[in-house]
Amino acid sequence: MPDGKDLVHLGLRVLELSGQQVPMVRDLAERYARPSRKDIFALILARRQKKECIDIILSLINPLGYPDQPQVGVDLY
Repeated sequence: MPDGKDLVHLGLRVLELSGQQVPMVRDLAERYARPSRKDIFALILARRQKKECIDIILSLINPLGYPDQPQVGVDLY
């Protein structure tokens, strides 16, 4: 397994979970036995990154937030 410093050198970023995301790790770990805690941490961080990217895209599509414009439906699980 590569050292974390090597991965950062390759362009990956170090991210932290928010206080709201920590219980999500516990809940998923209790529900699913196979993924490791590291896998679950990565999944939750990826979900957050996905939501941030979608929020940016939506702000570009509808920069003033007009309610009468069609909205894009997005489900994040």
